[in-house]
Amino acid sequence: MIGLTPAYDVVWTFDPNVVFTAIEYLMARVSVQTPQERERFETLVNACTPRSSSLRLALTFTTKVTMLMQRQNELEMATNRISSAISSTLEIGLILQSAVEEVGRALRAHSAAIVLWQEGTNTPEGMSIYERPEDPQRDGNDTDTNINTPDAGTPDGQKHSALGAAKRANPRGAGDSDGPLATPCALEVPITYRNTVIGGLLVEDDTAYRNWEDEEVLMVKTVSDQLSVAISHARLFRQVQTQAMTDALTGLFNHGCFQDRLDRETKLADRNNQQLSLILLDLDHLKRINDTHGHRSGDVTLCHVAAIMKGTVRDTDICARYGGEEFVIILPQCDREHAIEVAERLRQSIASTPVHKVGQVTASIGVATYPTGAKNKEELVEMADRAMYLAKAAGRNRVRTLAHRSYSGIDVT
Repeated sequence: MIGLTPAYDVVWTFDPNVVFTAIEYLMARVSVQTPQERERFETLVNACTPRSSSLRLALTFTTKVTMLMQRQNELEMATNRISSAISSTLEIGLILQSAVEEVGRALRAHSAAIVLWQEGTNTPEGMSIYERPEDPQRDGNDTDTNINTPDAGTPDGQKHSALGAAKRANPRGAGDSDGPLATPCALEVPITYRNTVIGGLLVEDDTAYRNWEDEEVLMVKTVSDQLSVAISHARLFRQVQTQAMTDALTGLFNHGCFQDRLDRETKLADRNNQQLSLILLDLDHLKRINDTHGHRSGDVTLCHVAAIMKGTVRDTDICARYGGEEFVIILPQCDREHAIEVAERLRQSIASTPVHKVGQVTASIGVATYPTGAKNKEELVEMADRAMYLAKAAGRNRVRTLAHRSYSGIDVT
């Protein structure tokens, strides 16, 4: 009719490839953003999808490929996070803890453990544990524990199954990492450095006969390789630190470390309103020993006295070589009377324990206390040094202490 707009029938057609590419994309987005809605969405897609078997097969295949690519990407991101975390610290405990947490979460495992063996031994140096929370409402607040001793924090019921496996593991017989696993739901890879097994990475799942994907096994092996390098670097750093802090001959702290610890302990004593005592010890006639028996015997004598010192004092006390034939001991939370008792016990132990090929050795010892006598750490060292020389002047092989900085009150023991 004149004046009327003509009507047309519109027929919409779709390219199946376009349709299923769009569905594949939507399925992947739903899986990532709202996984709980995936099942409902898949049901809806199945109801609306043509019954053509080839199209449904294509949809299933592309969805599976998308999910595999997504999983692979998750594992790669987790591996990168582990690499960044363990390369950002030289603390072995932090390295183990960061790695075991990320591995446990990335593999969605029930539990995971990393055990590190002391160099050249079968004794665990450290362990770090991850355990997936049983309560799904906890939103992934995972439990992880870092353990520095073999049995620390382990309940009677062996709470962490991965820890139990770690304890049972034999570091020298870990076997081939490509070989069959002990149980179908356990994944174990040794941590190897320069052809030596230094630890193990263990992952366990509570899903019966879980099939570990190739990408998951590859991730664990990659993390194991990264850990071996990180641990070796951390151990080297620790060794350098120890060498910088200790006397090479006696194994005691050196003079520089003593000064640092004394500064720290005096500040701690001030903060807690406690006393701090200092023992300064000088071997009598070490030059005569060197001249008579040789410097090798003199070194043996120094090591002998150092061992007696470590065996006499508390674990919290700090023993150091002050210089030459002089040694020093920091006694935290120790008053003057108790420090004198320790010094006298030390003097008697040295005098009563002969040195091989040398015989009896003796020591002159000075004692001072902060803050009742000395008013700062410099005065504390000075007073102990002065008291030690008073012991030498009085005939050696004895203990002396100063009650006051002015030296006017000398307490002779």
